[in-house]
Formats: sequence, structure tokens, C-alpha cells
Amino acid sequence: MDNYWSLTLISGGILALFLALYLLLYPARFLPNKLLGGLVFAWALTVLMFNFKDTAFFLQYPKLYGTADFLVLCCSPLMFLYVKYYIKGNPRMHKRELGHFVPALSYLLVISPMFFIDPAEKTSWLLEGFPEWYLWWSNFFNLFIIFQWMLYAILSLNRLQSLGQTEHAPQRSFTYKWLSGFLAVNILLWIIGTSGAVLELIKISAVINMFQLFYSGLTISALGLSIFAITKPKIFNPSILQQKSAAASIKNHEHDSLAEPAQNPQKAHYEMLHKILTEQKLYLKTDLKMQDLCAESGLSYKRISEAFNGYKQQSFHEIINQLRLQEALSLISQDFHRQYTLPHLAEMAGFNSKTTFNRIFKKQTGLTPTEYIQNNGG
Repeated sequence: MDNYWSLTLISGGILALFLALYLLLYPARFLPNKLLGGLVFAWALTVLMFNFKDTAFFLQYPKLYGTADFLVLCCSPLMFLYVKYYIKGNPRMHKRELGHFVPALSYLLVISPMFFIDPAEKTSWLLEGFPEWYLWWSNFFNLFIIFQWMLYAILSLNRLQSLGQTEHAPQRSFTYKWLSGFLAVNILLWIIGTSGAVLELIKISAVINMFQLFYSGLTISALGLSIFAITKPKIFNPSILQQKSAAASIKNHEHDSLAEPAQNPQKAHYEMLHKILTEQKLYLKTDLKMQDLCAESGLSYKRISEAFNGYKQQSFHEIINQLRLQEALSLISQDFHRQYTLPHLAEMAGFNSKTTFNRIFKKQTGLTPTEYIQNNGG
């Protein structure tokens, strides 16, 4: 039975590696896939290493011992960043986010002596027992992992809650359901893994091997994601979901047009476009193009230009920058600038450069961002 279970874990780990490769490469510009791919890659390696843990694998490759905890330390930050950027839709990740991986890098630094000692000495540690310093740090990071998962689970749920409180366009409604299921699975696995770690720490044996259950859960999760990749491609390819959202918008617009036959078509198109922009917050994408709005609305490039320039007397970029400025002012009113730099605030509002942000801000308010903050008690 153990051999069958071990074979299942190995098969699941290999399948997860292929899934990670798929997510990392397709679609090319969808950042959440890259983050999920990194998470699944960490899953795969931890499953494979756990499977080899009780064999002679680490005696043959002693320098690999200890790398599993590094991968686990990366998992919860990757989970949170996946949820954050799946909701946000921003194709670029701010460099500040790398700070989430400081604990994992600190762990590598702490156990770095193990990578440089003679393999024979490390083999003797595996056979005769580890030194006190390693055991102390190992227990510390095991406890840290428990609280780290708890923290990132709370942060992820807060992100999801903020999405659930917004008006649900079809795309947002689907996103909420998908991320809810994704977080539920990850939190359940965290509870199982934490239970196993606590029982091992206090030296209590359970009827069920919680670690076997945890790694089996990871394998099943990887299998589930693989099935979703085939049956629910819109999870991993936002363009499919955008097309459905566009179809719904067109249907609603046609219904409104029948109800108000005398309405100016340019005005109707503008109202539909404005609704899409504000509900889905497309203007937060720093590289937003009119082609993206064409895909979302189902309208041609010409119709969108007529709606903006003809009805509103403003260009596409003027309207987008106006919405971004409103977002920036909202962030300032929430004291966002007290915690982050102005360039970061500008990027969060959708501006792709500090220069553009300052120019638009000055043009619309008559003040620079710094002057505006100072005048408003900032």
C-alpha cells in the first residue's frame, strides 16, 4: 500500500511540474499565472522531497536537505500575491513585493553552512543527529511557517472581501468564486499541515499521518488545477473571460437601446464604456490600450473614438488619465502617501511614470502632488 501511495505522490509531483511550466509560459503577459506557476512549482518539489525523505535520497544528495522548508516559506507569499494581482489585473509587480520573500532568503542564509560543509560531514549529521544550532533554527522556522501562513491567509481574505463588496460585473463575479475556492483549499491544507507540525513538536502520534494527508492534498490540488486548465481555460486566460464580459455588456447595451430608441448612440456608447472602465477599474492597468477596451466592450476602435471625442470632447488618454487622477486623489485622502512613496502611489493609480503623474496632477489641480498634500494637511 505504501508503495502505491508513494507512486501516486511521485506521479502527482511530476504532473505539478508540468502544470507549473504551463502556467509560467502561458499566457505570456498574465502575471498571476507566473505567481501561481511558482506556487505549484514549490508544491511539486516539496511533494517529491517528502516522498524521498524516508529513503536514501538525502544520503546520496545531502546538500539538498533543508531546501523543502525554503520552498514552504515561499508558498504563502506566492498565494497572497496571486490573489492580489489576479484581482488587480496589473501586468507588472512592484519591486517592493520582493520583501515578502525575505523570510525564505533568511532561512537560506541561516542554514547556509550546510551547503558548504563537506558532504561526508553532512551525511554523518543525517545518520547520527543534527547539531543543536540547526535543530534550534529548524524549530524556529517551523513555528514561523505556521504564523506566516496565518498572516497571509488573513491578508488574502481581506483582498477577497474587498472584491466581494464591489458591484459584480460578470468578470468580477467569476473572479470572486474562483479565488474563494482557491483560498479555501489552501487554508484547509494549512490547517492540516499545521496540525501535523504541532503534533510532531509536542511528540504526540495521531491515528492519521497528517503530513501524508497534507502532501496528498497538494497532489490532489495539482490534479484539480490541471483539470481546470482543460475544462475552465478562462481561469488562466483572461482574454476568454473578457470576451464573455464584453458580450454581456453588449447585451445590456442592446436592451437599453431598445428601451430608449431616441438616445444618442455616441452617448450610449460612452456610458457603456465609462461603466466598464469604472466597474472593472481597467484604468489601473499601467499599460492600458484602446484595444483592451475594444475587447472588453465589443465596440470597434472607431466607435470608441467617436464616443470619447464626439460626445465627451476628450481623447481616450485624457479620460483614462482623469480616472487615474481621481484614484490618486482617493488614495491621498486615505493617507496612502504616508505609508508609501508618491511614485508607488502613482503606479497604484495606473500611471506608468512619475513624470506623467506629476504633469496630469498639475494640469488638473493647479498644484504638484507634494503641494496638494501639504495644502490638505498631509
